[in-house]
Amino acid sequence: MAEVPVRELRNDTAGVLRRAQAGEDIVITVHGNPAVRLIPAAPERRRVIPREELFAWLLKHQADPGLRDELRELAGEMTDEADIV
Repeated sequence: MAEVPVRELRNDTAGVLRRAQAGEDIVITVHGNPAVRLIPAAPERRRVIPREELFAWLLKHQADPGLRDELRELAGEMTDEADIV
């Protein structure tokens, strides 16, 4: 774990952040004393969704039941009228 004085952080913020982003754990010091630990952000983990919760979400967010029929009708009209060479 690297120590970086607050002055270096102030003068080279982008560089220190790049180091942390690359995976380095950094302790920011104030007058030689550890003040803050800067660590790389962990990627968000996807959580497992229980079946009941998934079905409830799908029911709540499903498209208008008549939408599929309307889209099929519109697509038929558009492709029938197109002059394809």
